[in-house]
Amino acid sequence: NLKNCYNKGTVTSRYPVGGMAYSITNSTLEKCFTEGEVYSTETPAGGIAYSISNSTLLECYNKGSVISDSTTTDTTSGAAGISIIFEKSTAEKCFNEGNITGKYNAAGFALKVDDSNLIKCYNKGTIEGRNGASGIIYIGTNTRCNSLYNKGNVTCNSPCAGIIYQANNCTIQQCANMAIINSGVPAGGVAYIVSNSNIIKCYNTGDVYGNSGAGGT
Repeated sequence: NLKNCYNKGTVTSRYPVGGMAYSITNSTLEKCFTEGEVYSTETPAGGIAYSISNSTLLECYNKGSVISDSTTTDTTSGAAGISIIFEKSTAEKCFNEGNITGKYNAAGFALKVDDSNLIKCYNKGTIEGRNGASGIIYIGTNTRCNSLYNKGNVTCNSPCAGIIYQANNCTIQQCANMAIINSGVPAGGVAYIVSNSNIIKCYNTGDVYGNSGAGGT
């Protein structure tokens, strides 16, 4: 377990990389943060870790830029503010304020979130993915999102959204997007693809631009 730990240095690798650790499993992180740049020249990059599983994050954050030059055509190819993979875990009062840039995908919190809970988390960093992008989660499955918000502008060439690009069997409750969403194709203010999921008391106040379609929520 880690408490009151931090990294302010630059982390660079050609392999999957995280600002604090490569992988975090069966752990609790409390009031831990990263502020240095995290950069992977060929593979995914996460602000705190590449992968987080069976763990709890409390009041953790990233304020450093996260950059991935990976061009592999995969969901987990790209950059994210907290981690690339977040599974069977809980994050509460965590946030990203660093700018996130992925040559493929990009997200403010994580690219792939499975069987997890996100509570009172937010993103304020700009999110740019040459393929897909989302303010908080790129693809979420069996996940509960409560009281999340995005204030970082999101830009991509493929579909993107303010909170979650694709929700599969998720509950999205009391979440808000307050930033500009700009896509080369369709875009959504809160979500883009929703499958067997519930969206409850969510709203969008940001402008949404999609060259071939757009939706406020």
